[in-house]
Amino acid sequence: TYQAKPLLKVPKAVKDDPIIHAVIDGNPHLFKIVMPINIDIFEHYVSFHPNHCFTASVCHGLQHGLWSQASYCPSYPPTFDASSQHPKQSPEEEDFIYSQCELEVALGWFSPAFGSDLLLGMYSMPVHAVPKAIQNFHMVTNHSCGEFLLNSMVERDAIEGQSPLDTLKSLADSLLAL
Repeated sequence: TYQAKPLLKVPKAVKDDPIIHAVIDGNPHLFKIVMPINIDIFEHYVSFHPNHCFTASVCHGLQHGLWSQASYCPSYPPTFDASSQHPKQSPEEEDFIYSQCELEVALGWFSPAFGSDLLLGMYSMPVHAVPKAIQNFHMVTNHSCGEFLLNSMVERDAIEGQSPLDTLKSLADSLLAL
């Protein structure tokens, strides 16, 4: 993080997009914001970090939204459901995914079910279980699956020099250890 470039803000075009506003404003129960970090305390801890531009951008992102560097692909449909494009799961894996999704909803990390049709602008990607050595399974969302994969919306050049997520996690872990 010492040499990381500041995280970019959400583009104005995205903030002002009428479709995004209509979906969010019409379904606020689906877009609950969960912020377990006390931003004032976090800002105090990172004020001692030598890369103030980066830490200020992280604090801004936690308060106002982080941007994934995704761009609109004109050839992609506005809504796409690829959730059925996952490998065949064993009954144990299916049970794990179901119970894990229930847990995520209970914790406020997933939105509750809202019907069988996606809302305009939503993409649903496959979720599957991956065996882990320590516990039975780990749930994975595959953003690189299908014809309209989410990862293809992020240009590699756009994220060049940005801090990888592991570095942000390392920063948070270090702060929590204080």
